[in-house]
Amino acid sequence: MDVKDFLYNEDLTDIRKVFLYYNFSHVSTTLTSIRDNNYKLNDFKFDCKQNFLLKFPEIKDSEFDEFWKNTINKFERFKINFFEEMGFNEADIIYKVAKNLVYNFVTEKIKTLDTKKSHKLKEFLKNGPDNTLDYNVEYKDADGDFFISIGLLYKGAYYKSNGELKNTEYYYYPRYFSKIRDNMIKEIESKGLEPEKKEKKRIKKKSKDHLETKEEIYKLKLILKGKKDKKKIKLGITQFNIGAEFGGQEQESLEISCGNCGKSDKFIIQDQEDKILRCKKCGKLNKPFGKDNYYFE
Repeated sequence: MDVKDFLYNEDLTDIRKVFLYYNFSHVSTTLTSIRDNNYKLNDFKFDCKQNFLLKFPEIKDSEFDEFWKNTINKFERFKINFFEEMGFNEADIIYKVAKNLVYNFVTEKIKTLDTKKSHKLKEFLKNGPDNTLDYNVEYKDADGDFFISIGLLYKGAYYKSNGELKNTEYYYYPRYFSKIRDNMIKEIESKGLEPEKKEKKRIKKKSKDHLETKEEIYKLKLILKGKKDKKKIKLGITQFNIGAEFGGQEQESLEISCGNCGKSDKFIIQDQEDKILRCKKCGKLNKPFGKDNYYFE
């Protein structure tokens, strides 16, 4: 079935389906990396799950997994390659069909915000791009997850065309952002906000070992060894409270290697808060990045 016919015939009265389908047509990474198998289906599921659960925190993991499975099966049943066929044009179709649902979802989220968060959102909207229809426009400031929860951002792992990981949490605006921005600002202003109180900024002294922003961060490669079809186990880096579940494979051993030099070696905890390690072999920075959808629980 043609993907456009598929979308026009879909029942898009469920806002959860709308946002998930929109995510399918709004993948952050390059198509070349997808074709070269650098960005796989499990990576995409992990990204979609982050975006979905931030918008719908009341949904359980198991509910999302079932929802995801049914969605994938439906695309397969209609022989639709969503990585190849779901793109910006399809995103526009989804929004065209369900724009009232999207608008109402964002509006209802705004109504529940306290004064401080309302001011934060208003500033975000006013500083947002005028046009989000040409390509993925990157968002680089703080509070990305908060704006995802309102329906005004997405995020995902961004791989360049050469397979290099650019960013594990690449935030970008949905294409409909610039269409609803002015109305959302009016919606906030209609709440009659109190004047924003300016907080005194505290200057935090940084140690000499603090990361320089110009340094590039590589992902850690996980080299798995073990027996198949055994029980699932939990394994992680305890200092960071990170957990990874490697489904269906009991691990007899596990190696962690630097994403730059590829050597298994010791790592120095460079920044515990941001979960960044420095390879003792080559001195490059690494950040744990999970291929499994349970990584970073």
